[in-house]
This record gives sequence, C-alpha cells and structure tokens, in this order.
Amino acid sequence: MIADEFLYKKDFETALFLRITMETGIRSIDIPYIEWSCIHGKAIYLEESKGGDLYKKVNGTFPKISTQSLRIMKLLHRKQGKIFTKSNAYYVRKISCAWGMPGFRIHSFRDYRRKIEMGITVGIQVSRIIPL
Repeated sequence: MIADEFLYKKDFETALFLRITMETGIRSIDIPYIEWSCIHGKAIYLEESKGGDLYKKVNGTFPKISTQSLRIMKLLHRKQGKIFTKSNAYYVRKISCAWGMPGFRIHSFRDYRRKIEMGITVGIQVSRIIPL
C-alpha cells in the first residue's frame, strides 16, 4: 500500500525502490546501483557490494521483479536516462516516514523475502501457495 501511495504521488523512484526491496531482497545499499544493463527480462544481475558475488535467491536463481516494477523501471530509464538518481539513505528515509511506525527497518523486507523463499512463515509452505 505504501508503494502505491508513492505511485499516486508520482514519486516513481521511491515506489520502485520499495518494490525492489520487497520483491527481490536486494540490500537497500545496492538498489541505487541498478542500471538498465543489469536487467535481463525480469531478472536482475547485480553484484553484491558486501561479497562481490551476483545476487541470487536461495534456490540459486537471479532475483526477479514484477511486471509493474519493470514498467516503472522502463519509464524512469526513458525519462531520465537512469533508474535511480539519489542515495539509498534518501529512499529509506522517505519510506520510513511514510511507514509511520517506530522501529521500522528496511532490512526487515530482506529478511522476510528470504524466509518466504525458504518457506518459513508461520509453518506454512508459502512456495506452494505463492509461486516465487
């Protein structure tokens, strides 16, 4: 819902930043480094700043974004020649303010995404319910 609020306000970069965080589990520090050359279909081929390897999901495949995120990404690239123009701190601050809850951590999205991929949410095999 918060990503939709940013879209409604035409803050496409922040909406995309949040969507990529939720959809892929890529670290927030690395998201602003995503360039058009990193996108292959819906898959993102991006080097981790922490370890130097390419980001991969738990099952070894590359993280993928949704069709809507890809559309936003194309719009931004066409409009401004790049996808992100600001630092991760800028987007995290905006999302944190919009979230409005004390103790908000952007890293929680990464943790949650990895748990979904491993099927560890309240004892339910999520991968059987929601194809990843």
